[in-house]
Amino acid sequence: MYELKPENGIRKMMNRLGNQLGADNVLILEEKGDLLHFSYIWESRTATPLSKHLKPFPRAEVRPFYERFVQKPVFIIDDFEQFCWDNTDYAPRLPNIRQLIFARLRLDDHSYGYLEIVNPDPQYLEKAVPLLTALSRFFSILLRNRDMMQSIDHLSKMDPLTSIMNRRGLMDYIQGLPSGHQYAFFFGDLNGLKEMNDQFGHEAGDRLLQSAAAVLCQSCPTNAVFRMGGDEFLMIREVQDEKEAEKIHAQLHEQFRLAKIGISFGFALAITPIENIDTILAEADHNMYKEKVLHHQTHHQHSSY
Repeated sequence: MYELKPENGIRKMMNRLGNQLGADNVLILEEKGDLLHFSYIWESRTATPLSKHLKPFPRAEVRPFYERFVQKPVFIIDDFEQFCWDNTDYAPRLPNIRQLIFARLRLDDHSYGYLEIVNPDPQYLEKAVPLLTALSRFFSILLRNRDMMQSIDHLSKMDPLTSIMNRRGLMDYIQGLPSGHQYAFFFGDLNGLKEMNDQFGHEAGDRLLQSAAAVLCQSCPTNAVFRMGGDEFLMIREVQDEKEAEKIHAQLHEQFRLAKIGISFGFALAITPIENIDTILAEADHNMYKEKVLHHQTHHQHSSY
C-alpha cells in the first residue's frame, strides 16, 4: 500500500495472494468503456503462460459474473465445467480452468473491474472469501492512486492554455520514438503576439496562441505538437528526406496564411535515437530566426511605402 508506484504494490499483492492460495494465475480485468482489459497478470511458475491469449473483450460476454456481483462482491465457482453447462452463452478465454474466485473492484461508486483467481488450491477456497473481501478494497485503492498519479503526470506534460504538450512532454515523446527513423523538427515563432497583447489585451493574445496550436495539430497526424514557451511552438514529423520536409514547411505557411496567423518557421532533420535535442532545436531555431529577420525586413519595407 505504501509503494511509491501503485503498480508495484498491485503486483506484489498479486504475487503474495497467488502464492498463498496456491493458484495458477491472478488477473485484474479493468473496465474501459464497454470493454474489459487484462491489465495485470500474475502466473505461477508451473502455470501455462497466458499472455498471448489475453485480449480485450466486451463486458457483456461475462454477464453471468456481473449478475453474481449484484448479490456478492466475492464469489467462488468451484466446478467450472458445470458453470459452463449452466451458462451456454459463456465462452471461456483461459485454458485448463477448474475453479475460479472473483472479487469485485469498486471504490466510492466507481467500478474498476474485477480480480480473478484461477485454479486456487481447493483447501483454500472457503478461506479465500473473507481474505478477498478485505483485499479487494486495497486493490481498488491502489488502482485509484495509480489513476490519480497518471492524471497528474499527464497534466504536468500539457500546456494548460493550448492543450498541447509542453517541454516535459517533448522529452517523453522523443524517448518513445523508434530508432533508425528520420524526423523533421519544425520550430515556429508567432509574429506580432506582443503587439496583439498590447493593442487588444492578453485574452486576444491567448486566443491567438490557441488558434496557432489548433492549426499545428491539424497539420500533424500524430499530434506531435508542443508549446515550447511564450509564442514558440514545435512540430515533429517523420520524413523521408529534406525535400519532403521542405514541402511540409511550405504547407505549414499556407495553412497559417489561410488562418490569418503570422508565424516564422525553421526546421532541422535528425535520425533517432536523439542524443542531444538541444542541438537540433538550436539549428531549427537558427533557421527560424533567419526567416523571421526576412519577415521583419519585408514588413518594414512595406510600411515605408
